Amino acid sequence: EDCWVAISKNMPLSEVTRHCIPEDCWVAINGKIYDVTEFADRHPGGPTVLLSHAGKDASKIYNDIHKGVKIENYLRPEALLGDLGVDEQLMSEQFWHTLRKARIEEVKVELD
Repeated sequence: EDCWVAISKNMPLSEVTRHCIPEDCWVAINGKIYDVTEFADRHPGGPTVLLSHAGKDASKIYNDIHKGVKIENYLRPEALLGDLGVDEQLMSEQFWHTLRKARIEEVKVELD
């Protein structure tokens, strides 16, 4: 199990973009992130189509082609990695307060 799972079920698109090769293929679809590495060879449209969207938000193309089809019907449950987005707890008010204080100190130094 990947270490990030313990931290958060929400992941930014920047994390998805790191998984864009045939041996490590993730896509975001409708706000969910899926590992489609093992599914690529079984994809009805062929692996090339799927891999051309690896590491990206493929919601538009998926919805245009697979109208109303639930991707969960074709993937193992563990292929669902989490939700696309930023974890609110990692961006807490305390976090932002600390960041703002640090930036104020940087500006003070720049102005001196």
